[in-house]
Amino acid sequence: MTVYGHSGYELRANKWNTLNIFNTSLHHYQHHKFVRYNFGLYLNLWDTMFSTNSPDYKKSFKKLGDRILKANFKSKNSNRI
Repeated sequence: MTVYGHSGYELRANKWNTLNIFNTSLHHYQHHKFVRYNFGLYLNLWDTMFSTNSPDYKKSFKKLGDRILKANFKSKNSNRI
């Protein structure tokens, strides 16, 4: 999990909302960028409980997920004739 948190790659950009207790690579990246937020490496549960999630996390995560979906759609359709 530590490798995933520091990898810079989002493996679960389109995760279900029910799994929001688990952290993402973006969540941990924002911890390094904005040191006052996102302290949990494995679980987002603690940041949610103590209101230490970055105010921009949900918006940034949604934007990243949309960008990944768009890129995946383009790559799947680029092989068509």
